[in-house]
Amino acid sequence: MFIVGGTGFYLKSLTEPDTLAKIPPNEALRRHLEELSLEKLQQKLRDLDSKRFISMNQSDVNNPRRLIRAIEVASTSIRPISPMGPIRPISFSWLGIRIPLARLRERIQSRVLTRLDRGAVAEVENLLASYPDQTLPVYTTLGVRPIIKFINQEIDFKELVSLWVTDEMNYAKRQITWFKKQPEIVWYDQDRINTLSSPPKLGGETL
Repeated sequence: MFIVGGTGFYLKSLTEPDTLAKIPPNEALRRHLEELSLEKLQQKLRDLDSKRFISMNQSDVNNPRRLIRAIEVASTSIRPISPMGPIRPISFSWLGIRIPLARLRERIQSRVLTRLDRGAVAEVENLLASYPDQTLPVYTTLGVRPIIKFINQEIDFKELVSLWVTDEMNYAKRQITWFKKQPEIVWYDQDRINTLSSPPKLGGETL
């Protein structure tokens, strides 16, 4: 079976399921954390578990509830145990494809323009009309804030595209940083993968 794509946090949940097993809520800790600002929650998780912080997606990084849960898990001294009992080890092989940042930016910009062409602005307008509370987690989704600025005529279309692409690139770079630190990944350059003399091998098997 091949699994393609996904954030680092998602992939780790597949390859190391015991790390996401349930840990009892710590109500006292939660009450304390609920008093902290978003920035302080982010910094606390960075200090406790920088790998977990880097692997989270943009929405979760800006979601106090998700940050509090991640801090709660990172703060426990108990190794998580699955409620289903011990999980049978599964062998995974990781393959990473390196793409030049300039090309990655081009792809991201193309994707952003496609989303705008398919009605992203109208979608955010409907969101604002249905859920005007901009503190809701949905407003942390990449692209939403620049679109709101565009709707409010604070920026023009060119600036909207630039801001959205920059946000996507910054998120992609954080994910790249996380993946580079995973020793199990076998890396190939995109420009060279089609010119290899033999197919890539993972776990001793030819793909």
